[in-house]
Amino acid sequence: MMCLLVVSGFMFTACDNDDLDTNQFTGGIKLNVFGPCPVARGGELRFIGSGMNQVTGVVIPGCDEITDITVVSNEEITVTVPQDAEVGKVILNTPQGQIETITEITYLEPVSIEDFSPKTVRPGDELVITGEYLNLMRAVIFEDGVTVEVPESDRTRNEIRVIVPAEAQTGYIGVSDLGIQEDGTAEANGIANEIYSEEELTVTLPAVAQVVNLTNRKPGDVVTITGTDLDLVTTVLMPNDSIAEFTYANEALNITLRDDATDGEIRMLPASGIEVVIANLTMAVPTELAAVPATGLREGDVITITGADLDLVTNVTFAGMTDATELDTQSATEITVTMPAAAQSGDITLNTAAGKTATVAITTLKPSVNSYSPAGGVSGGNDLTISGSDLDLVASITFTGGAVVESADFVAQSATEITLTVPTMGAETGALTLAMGNGEIVEAPEVTITSPECAYLPTLPESIEVGTVAQVGIVNGSMLTGVSVNGIAVQFMYIASTEMLQFNVPTGLTGETCELVLTSSNGQSMTYTVNLVGGTPAETTIWEGEFYLSWNALDALSWGGYDFSTVPAGATMIIYYTLDTSFDYWQLRIAKGNGWTALVDWSTAVGGSEVLLEAGTTSYSYTLTANDVNELANDGGLILTGANLTLTRIALTGI
Repeated sequence: MMCLLVVSGFMFTACDNDDLDTNQFTGGIKLNVFGPCPVARGGELRFIGSGMNQVTGVVIPGCDEITDITVVSNEEITVTVPQDAEVGKVILNTPQGQIETITEITYLEPVSIEDFSPKTVRPGDELVITGEYLNLMRAVIFEDGVTVEVPESDRTRNEIRVIVPAEAQTGYIGVSDLGIQEDGTAEANGIANEIYSEEELTVTLPAVAQVVNLTNRKPGDVVTITGTDLDLVTTVLMPNDSIAEFTYANEALNITLRDDATDGEIRMLPASGIEVVIANLTMAVPTELAAVPATGLREGDVITITGADLDLVTNVTFAGMTDATELDTQSATEITVTMPAAAQSGDITLNTAAGKTATVAITTLKPSVNSYSPAGGVSGGNDLTISGSDLDLVASITFTGGAVVESADFVAQSATEITLTVPTMGAETGALTLAMGNGEIVEAPEVTITSPECAYLPTLPESIEVGTVAQVGIVNGSMLTGVSVNGIAVQFMYIASTEMLQFNVPTGLTGETCELVLTSSNGQSMTYTVNLVGGTPAETTIWEGEFYLSWNALDALSWGGYDFSTVPAGATMIIYYTLDTSFDYWQLRIAKGNGWTALVDWSTAVGGSEVLLEAGTTSYSYTLTANDVNELANDGGLILTGANLTLTRIALTGI
């Protein structure tokens, strides 16, 4: 009954434009297939090709030009065949001209839908469609493409009977021949004839008389929803789209609220997937909160919080922290939690699985300062003793002027006393700022800072350079008796007229900074850390000895022999050796312990795995990448192997 029209089965004539052709999907405006054929008047006619979205009109014999075109995609358009359509060739009007089919369009018997009943159905009901030549139609199409094939026994010329599927939705219904070959069997890739009703079918949905408000609810609560047709419900969704467990009985749904239930709408869905809102859910939050103790708190203190609905709490977040703290104990009326070191004064936020919060305020214990010794003032480089209470909470002290002394550099520290050496720079008369380990700060009374009674630098030089004569300003230079750099005594000269100090910077210094020490005639010394220019990188030896390589392996630094996880990416490994001059080639492989696999493939290597060392060399340097460090730390450590050389030392720089 139907023929599928493709390029091999028909030809097209293009008018006014010789460039139009029918090659499949090669660009431009080309028609490759149209159908179905025969087609039902009132049915849908499809055109497939390239540039179909540019078609401006379709002319079917016996009809005016059709401009009401549905564009499915750039490759497909559809039109509805008028009732007065006649047999003949179809013409597509395009901006480039006309495309005319040589194959003529033909028609089915006048299939039509005249009526259907009932107008409102439930899934599982029988729907009766009446019309003409319905025996030719093999399926019923419901809204959203839900298709039900109808056996021949349920089809007559004037009637189709079909059971409404569970997935059916309200909308227009149609009948389809599914695309039929001459022998009457369905053709999977055929273009089907489809005829649709002019009236919508109403498919009953489960319903509630009104959306209920569920307030102050808790996970595990069972809520009952009444309504009509609730037996059609297949799924209940929580506000966060998680699926809730439910049962149906006596025209009611009994829904169990999930542990992750949040505020919002609860929805029910039948098999069609149409959502129906049934309730507005508001989850409970802890109330009537009180914390004991609530003041004077410090790290390790256990806080008890009482109130209502505390069994909802999953964890708490302290002020000053982003990470949550787990609970120690929990009941519906009480929780306990241990104060973390980083917790600050402010609100403890109680978090629930529903994403809701409640707060209770606390304050932390603060250090306080009562007095300083010496009381009359202290100069840079001398010790200052601070007396007070809870001073063991202090993590650092900042002087007026900006100098900072960390607790690790305190001379001594207890709950009642801190002794520290006053910095020689950046310490001025004024208040001290005490920083606690949790980041909170406390301002202490003013302390008097006097000038040092020895030779000292009023300002630190930006840097000094290895092998040069450095020149810096100095105060009390006449008291200067000695200058050392990194423990090396150096020559110096004090120029009284300009209050300048000149001193030799030794050669061979390593690192990026050095320690400059000025010693005065009264025995007092002032120590400064100064940036160093031209210093060779400081080396840390990680192995030393004598180990001859002849394709054996030095494994002293493998499998826990050295902790490479402490080495930063970018550090340099220096391998020192002596070459065996009885050979004319020397090879070295830097590998990881697991399988002696080379860390990298060397572009200058023998076989891509070994470094070919040059005659006369005594060391080889390699900069470790982040991947190298990861493999050495986690895959067996360092293995050195090779041939014809003796390893003497392995060092790291930049660590």
